[in-house]
Amino acid sequence: MKNARDTQFSGDFSEVKAFYAGLRRRLYNKMVQNYGQFIASPISYNDCLMADSWKRIEPQKRNDWRWSDAYNAYQKSFKRFDIAFKQGGKLVSLSYGIPTAHKTGLKVELIESTPFKEDKLGIPSFEVVAFAAQIYAFMLGADEVRIMKPTSPESRAHYCSFGYEYINNKHKPSLPDYCALRIK
Repeated sequence: MKNARDTQFSGDFSEVKAFYAGLRRRLYNKMVQNYGQFIASPISYNDCLMADSWKRIEPQKRNDWRWSDAYNAYQKSFKRFDIAFKQGGKLVSLSYGIPTAHKTGLKVELIESTPFKEDKLGIPSFEVVAFAAQIYAFMLGADEVRIMKPTSPESRAHYCSFGYEYINNKHKPSLPDYCALRIK
């Protein structure tokens, strides 16, 4: 399969948009092959509303973003990383991201999982999202996956336990901290 970095387009926007939609479809199919107990799909607005409702259940463990706001912003990016995992009709986890400017990396900007542990079937949500991000990054032709702006020392440690390296950008105030995993 040709990756996004090596693909030449004719200049027709609809061709480019369709190419990236096809990448995401292949990603969803690959995730179902590897994690058959979950259904992988694009994030819907209803998924975002459900994720926003989790804040009422576990306010101390939730981030300050609103998925319903993110939905509108990410739908405009045809290159987006956009995935929701469901089990038995229930939303388990979801994530949004975008490629870096030259598609050398995938920036995973939002990740969240259900507070209902039994819906996860004993599988860490981040494991599934991280695998999906690595596949999509590979499809892009990227060299790394970045988990942008880890929200706490605990989340940084959690990402690092999956092989990510914490990158502190305090010497570059215009750049956020992130956790990176080199691929290939």
